[in-house]
Amino acid sequence: LIGTLFLATAGLLAPHASAQDVVDNLGEIGEEYATGYTQPFTNAFGTNLNSGLFHSADLGGFFPMVNVYVGVKAMGAFVPGEDETFSLTLNEGETVSLPGRDEQVNVAETRTFDDLPTVFGTSDIEPINVPVATEAGEEEIEIEPLPGVTQPPAVPLMAPQVGVGTLFGTDLVVRYLPSGILSPSSYGSFGLTGVGVRHDVNQYLPPIPVSFAAQLTWQSLDIEDNAGNDVFTSTNWAASLIASRSFMVVTVYGGLQAERASFDVTYDLTLPDGSTERIDLNLTGDNRFRALLGASLNLGLVVVNTDVSIGRQTAISAGVGLQL
Repeated sequence: LIGTLFLATAGLLAPHASAQDVVDNLGEIGEEYATGYTQPFTNAFGTNLNSGLFHSADLGGFFPMVNVYVGVKAMGAFVPGEDETFSLTLNEGETVSLPGRDEQVNVAETRTFDDLPTVFGTSDIEPINVPVATEAGEEEIEIEPLPGVTQPPAVPLMAPQVGVGTLFGTDLVVRYLPSGILSPSSYGSFGLTGVGVRHDVNQYLPPIPVSFAAQLTWQSLDIEDNAGNDVFTSTNWAASLIASRSFMVVTVYGGLQAERASFDVTYDLTLPDGSTERIDLNLTGDNRFRALLGASLNLGLVVVNTDVSIGRQTAISAGVGLQL
């Protein structure tokens, strides 16, 4: 059952954009342009990775017990309108690489260009005029900005998730997706590793009808292009305070979560002489805090859950799994 769900989810959630498409675009532009162009990608994936980490705060208490969960989590981060465009400022005296130009140009005067498409922006682009310094003096050249790669209402992601416990009120949460599971036509090569520790808070409290737990989660994401080159690597942390209460077969849960997602974006910039320069961008996701509310349905061995989280970026998650 879980294997079938895993493969089905992988097919359903294959994103519209590929790592190869993004890399092909980045090869034309310098660091300043690339930062604004790819930041929404960082925001969406960071939000997704830190979603769907739990579906209950009930760990059963201090004494050892069998508590095993094997399932699949699916996440979707909605792309806000502000992440479809960005502003680029070119400063006087800079030498920059711009889309569609075989040579680098020297900027003649400081100018800001608004509403340039990001990776999630429109493919219907309008040229911009950039003032450049030449041997003959100052002139304006027409540049076509990079088009967006895709315009999804939400960016999907999925991951298998396993929970094992409970020992002294603590259980272990693991996410693992080996590279190569998703085809090159989607991400390229995609790999995910994550480990979390969830601890029962109720063992320190007098008996109450609501369960409380605290969870700390670390995850690492790697995306390679079709040539096997590292394109996006990410390290993610999330600290969660969870509450839940069960009503027969339904469990209502919620939480507050502080988080951080850092991405390294690597690509080769083509220089005028035909050589390449390796560019390394260090980006941080904009989502730092969220509140979430959800519910799970316990049908014997099968557990189904869904939740919505509100932060800088809104996300939904859903899961299905087997629980002992």
